[in-house]
Amino acid sequence: MAVENGVQKTFFAQGGVVELDAPSTLPQLQSRIQTLKDLQARLQTLRRIPAQLLRPPANLDATLTFLSPPDALRHEVHELKQLKELVCSKPVQDALVAARDSAQRDKLSAPAPRRENRKRKRAPSPESPPVYVPVQPKSTTPFPPLYDTAPPTRLSELQEYVREYNRAHSDVQLRLLSRQLECPLAARLLIPDVAVIYLVLNVNPDNRESLIVENITAFGPREQKPPHSQSEFLVYQRLSQQLAKTLQAAPTAPLAAVLDLLAAYRDLFLTRCCACQRILSAEGHVPPVARVWTDAGTGAADGSAPRAAAASPVWEPWHPACLQR
Repeated sequence: MAVENGVQKTFFAQGGVVELDAPSTLPQLQSRIQTLKDLQARLQTLRRIPAQLLRPPANLDATLTFLSPPDALRHEVHELKQLKELVCSKPVQDALVAARDSAQRDKLSAPAPRRENRKRKRAPSPESPPVYVPVQPKSTTPFPPLYDTAPPTRLSELQEYVREYNRAHSDVQLRLLSRQLECPLAARLLIPDVAVIYLVLNVNPDNRESLIVENITAFGPREQKPPHSQSEFLVYQRLSQQLAKTLQAAPTAPLAAVLDLLAAYRDLFLTRCCACQRILSAEGHVPPVARVWTDAGTGAADGSAPRAAAASPVWEPWHPACLQR
């Protein structure tokens, strides 16, 4: 920084030169500051005048009623004129110009902001995705595992099997309806006062020597309908649907396993659901038409907690809606 011929020169690191006016003497600077302070104080006192000129106050003295509105506000208008003359006066203008120049010098003399070197960082390369290993679904069956090792029921031995089954089960009756012993053939399982269940038997495609159940339809004990029709009662319609789902889950289940499941419906209208402890469901007002195989002291076939310890493996009654919860 240097002063030549009354001109102040400021040198910057970049090599530029900015010429500014030489600084005023201290008394003159103090006088200008005081002038600006007086102007600011005068402006603060006159801020109320524009509002009074537009809207006179409501609490004017009663003595002003004899004066016209311009006469009542003449003093305020006179003060505004004096303020205008004060602002336009040379001392105030010199002080305002000096203040403006000082503000500009402060901006020029301020150090330039340091520029940050922001380098763009390279994003880390993503890792190779892990090899997808498909989850193999677990093979589950709604029937007990003891039938996996049971001997198959052959077509040539079917009549003898029916006789042995009826002797072992006095509360149900199995009968063949087809006259000729060839597949597919129809059979009927009668549960007295509970249901009449029609079965369609055929040869197992995986083992041509064994028989499986292809279709099951349930009717009321006194309904006179053909096996290929549908029951008029909702409970037997739901029972047929539930049995169809069971066959779909285990299409190659042996005949003995299916007959064991059907015999568990002898107490269809007497047992309570293992989940809600109700005979009729709250949704469809039907008894528990689903059966779940449960070992003694273990949970149900769906993996749920055991309901009660049983003396032997049993078919537990469930409502279809309770199984889905």
